[in-house]
Amino acid sequence: MDSLTRRYRVLNKHYEFLEELEKETKEIQIDAIRDFNIFFTNWRNENPQLWDSLPQATKNEIQPPKLELSHREVDEDLKSLYKEVAKHTHPDIAENRDELFIEAREALSKNDWGKMLNIAERLNLDPPNPTFGMVQRLEGNVKTLEGVVNNIRQTVIWVWFHEKNVHKRNHIFTSFLNHLINDA
Repeated sequence: MDSLTRRYRVLNKHYEFLEELEKETKEIQIDAIRDFNIFFTNWRNENPQLWDSLPQATKNEIQPPKLELSHREVDEDLKSLYKEVAKHTHPDIAENRDELFIEAREALSKNDWGKMLNIAERLNLDPPNPTFGMVQRLEGNVKTLEGVVNNIRQTVIWVWFHEKNVHKRNHIFTSFLNHLINDA
């Protein structure tokens, strides 16, 4: 096995891991935001005088971030693999594979080599021989997933949610409020 193929396989496995980690992180993020909102609401109800002194902009509840999809040109090699996947998953051709077809369309729209390769693998399709460009694009997908996970894990709400020490948790919340007041 040459070094390019080995790198490609390692990146694909790393991508699979990060894809699962991203899903788990986003699920935990939803719980963290919900708990933080409850804590924030309770604080607000218990401290109406402090609440009234806050600038109006800070009085909005914290909401989950909205994901924005960026549109860019579709990679021709990826489009070719998508067509192969679609032959086996299109609702007009294959029963009970609608979800894979939808995942493949999403992967194509995001230029997501990692996701498309995983779908092809689940269908027992032979992926194309890796090229240097494919490895580079897969590296980009891995870096994107790492960035998403790291960005979520660095938020105040994430840190607050995972802090088990009540005093530190309250300190994080107080720092958050001070930040809101000072930025307004």
